[in-house]
Amino acid sequence: MKYCVRLEWLVITKLPYSNIYNSGDNKILFNPKSGRNFLRGIGGNICSQYSPIVLEPTALFHSTLSTFREQYEFTGKRFPYVSSTLLPGISARVNINLHLFDNVLCVKVSINDTEIDVDKNFSFKNIQDLNKNNNIAKLIKKIIAMILDGNRNAVPIGTLPKIYPAIRIVPQEKEHHNWKLEMVELVTRHEKLLNSVADLVLEKNNAHQVDQSLILIDKQGIVSYVPYAAPETASGNLQRYKNSVSILELAAILKAQIESYQVLGERESQLINNPDEAIPDSVSSQKVWTLVNKELKLAATLQRNNKKMNNSPIKRKILLVTVTGIESKAIINNVFQITQKKYTSFTIKDTSYQALGIIGQSECFLCMSEMGSSGVGGSHTSVDKAIQNLNPDAVIMVGIAFGVDENSQSVGDILVSQQLQLYDLQRINADSSITLRGDKPHASSKIIGWVRNAMLSWPDSNAKVDVGLILSGEKLVDNFNYRDELKRLVPTALGGEMEGTGVYSACLNEKKDWILIKAICDWADGNKSENKKSQQNLAANNAAEFVVHLLNSLES
Repeated sequence: MKYCVRLEWLVITKLPYSNIYNSGDNKILFNPKSGRNFLRGIGGNICSQYSPIVLEPTALFHSTLSTFREQYEFTGKRFPYVSSTLLPGISARVNINLHLFDNVLCVKVSINDTEIDVDKNFSFKNIQDLNKNNNIAKLIKKIIAMILDGNRNAVPIGTLPKIYPAIRIVPQEKEHHNWKLEMVELVTRHEKLLNSVADLVLEKNNAHQVDQSLILIDKQGIVSYVPYAAPETASGNLQRYKNSVSILELAAILKAQIESYQVLGERESQLINNPDEAIPDSVSSQKVWTLVNKELKLAATLQRNNKKMNNSPIKRKILLVTVTGIESKAIINNVFQITQKKYTSFTIKDTSYQALGIIGQSECFLCMSEMGSSGVGGSHTSVDKAIQNLNPDAVIMVGIAFGVDENSQSVGDILVSQQLQLYDLQRINADSSITLRGDKPHASSKIIGWVRNAMLSWPDSNAKVDVGLILSGEKLVDNFNYRDELKRLVPTALGGEMEGTGVYSACLNEKKDWILIKAICDWADGNKSENKKSQQNLAANNAAEFVVHLLNSLES
């Protein structure tokens, strides 16, 4: 059976801040252009002026990817690249468009009409799954990492963020199967559906159909089909398919912004709250927008989040502690996505702090420490002073750590301290072996409860979160043998860092709840300098994003 297939994937990811195209290497990797044509692609004169910045890749961008392209079997000097890995014997042209809406990026991946000849073992479900198109997925992970880090040499991100697939199928031969049922199974990503369930999916999509072709829309994505018996519907179906993809992109962007508690413009709020009036000059686009709005629960989410922001009395005061500038900026940027307010600096007894604002029901402050636990500006002194000056209810140290197992862990994985192992206090035995004598304190059970609650709503596509034992000591470990010796002494350790001892001791003295939430930036194996900036940026941002998610998920 032969088909002509068109594929799109909308990959939606939140960025630390909106003008990220002006940071680091991004200044030379992209030319920002106006995206006013985006709204025209929706059709019907939508009641909005919310258009993206288009990040147009430069020649340097494509030159940077030249080695990567060869490794993953892409050809071509500029988009579209040609890939031969979509299906055996098929060359597909892969185009990528980058749309930046404030702080939310849509990476739109397109494979235009490609003829394929399939056998009985073929599955459209597999080719519409971006994660199963391994080389294309790796290309997207690399591009997102370059943008996030502002670094041409950035290591690809570990997992793809939220993906909305769209597929258009035009058979070249007469069908001998129930193609409507197959398309319902494809859009819902369920197999062997009951007829009653399939009928419900078709019924909810009935309002926007205009001819014998089919466009199905679900919270999972879009499926379009032109039956062999109705070739005259192909042109109109293609236009409605393109409009639907643009509508889904706008809805997905708004959903990501609402979930980040970003304040929407008045027109965008009206699009959501009055969907039946959003696209006055196109009946089909209007019906599609209404359905997508309902499928993604935009109105309900906006109403709930607005209510939460307007009725959130302060229940606690949280002190966030960082060490490096990368860690501090990650906290500030991620908090801003929720508060939409710039932090304010203030000084108490010659010590500077940052008032970050209110997240959920928590008033948040930032304290910056020097590296290590001891010394004049170390974490013990810094946290002790902050406790005296600010009297927080809880202290959370946020930042970067080293991992201990490259096989089971990834750069960017988030480590949460259920316990610390203080490893500086040691006994050197007669046979030169080492016995650790340091404390093994437990972090606050209350905050561990907060963490586990936050993990329930933490998207699977985000960085992995592990709760367990973390090593803490004054040494900056960058030696494979010493790291493995610590791992042998403490087999359950998830990783290690340098400031936890000071945080724990200062909070113990003042009876304050505490915890460490740090993400892996290296392996303490003598190679810390390799991709240092990009890996530290990724780790710091992941840890900060999870902490903000945690605070935002607290209800009381």
